[in-house]
Amino acid sequence: MGTLIVGKTNLAKLWGHHINDAGMRVDVVKTNDDAAMQLRTCSYRVVVLDLEGDTEDNAFALTDYACVRQPEAQVVFVADKPSLLDGSLFRFCVNMGGLLSKSTPPGDLAALVGHLANTGDGRKQVSGLAI
Repeated sequence: MGTLIVGKTNLAKLWGHHINDAGMRVDVVKTNDDAAMQLRTCSYRVVVLDLEGDTEDNAFALTDYACVRQPEAQVVFVADKPSLLDGSLFRFCVNMGGLLSKSTPPGDLAALVGHLANTGDGRKQVSGLAI
């Protein structure tokens, strides 16, 4: 299992490096279609999803798809729009594990991903997918 990051920006790559440095496997993809393919073929414990830019249009469909394909996977949304950061998304996404601003330090994002990747018995899954 691992972490999937979905995003076209250099920020997605930076997040991936920090999560990888924390000892977790990371896959970074640029599109929701690529993310859906990854979710069909690989196991992920955490999906990091940039809610702005090219992935925004189908972000919630991808979240629902992740919930069906991999019900144990937690989704971390990253956004900067105030309307998305008010916490209301927690009411709509049952697999939501967190909501962060893009200005969150990459190390803090990696710490959250590490926490969510914890198996419950103190061990971390060492793989992941990032979009």
